[in-house]
Amino acid sequence: GVATIHMTITPSTTTKVTANSITFTATSRNDASVVVSTTAYATIVPRLAVNATQYQVYANDGTNYRYQVKVNNNGNIDDTYSISVANKDQLAAQGWNVSLKSTGSYVDQVNITVIAQSYKYFEFSMVPNRLNPDMNLIANVMIQSAGNVTTSFNYTFAPELPNVSIPTGGLTVTGDKTATSLMSLPLETTFLLAMVMVLFVLLIYLSIKKGVFTRRKR
Repeated sequence: GVATIHMTITPSTTTKVTANSITFTATSRNDASVVVSTTAYATIVPRLAVNATQYQVYANDGTNYRYQVKVNNNGNIDDTYSISVANKDQLAAQGWNVSLKSTGSYVDQVNITVIAQSYKYFEFSMVPNRLNPDMNLIANVMIQSAGNVTTSFNYTFAPELPNVSIPTGGLTVTGDKTATSLMSLPLETTFLLAMVMVLFVLLIYLSIKKGVFTRRKR
């Protein structure tokens, strides 16, 4: 006889487009050697999704401030992303030249390919273009999917910069041989300085008297 089996398969959100074949196997309960199998092919609808998060802040040397950003492909199909800084001109006016790097050198735009349900990194760089640049910044990085123009992610973050503000109580200095007031002189040194000043005044006085006496003698 013939038996018809109806089966409903619901793919999860992590099922990739490439996983489109399902194999069914039927085994006789009376004779395990009696086996039959068939393969069904399912069409998985592509789903594109992307986001980004800051992964780490690199140590800086005071000239180049670098940040690593993680791009997550949350879709079920491999995708390529075009990444650029949307407010680059604004940041330049605030005193910062910004650029990106995936591999190689720094450029204005990078393209990275990320497999489904995976991630990759790119680097965001800021270099001051003047003295005393603005320290209150918001960077706007646009991540655009090549697979669909409607799939994108606007990654906005405030770059972490050194805090150079002077505290209310002023600056403090610590370390060996430091003091919070002027150094005081020993009593002996003070006495010697006083004697030198007295002798200096007497010398000037005697010089003046000698000049007056010479003029009177003439």
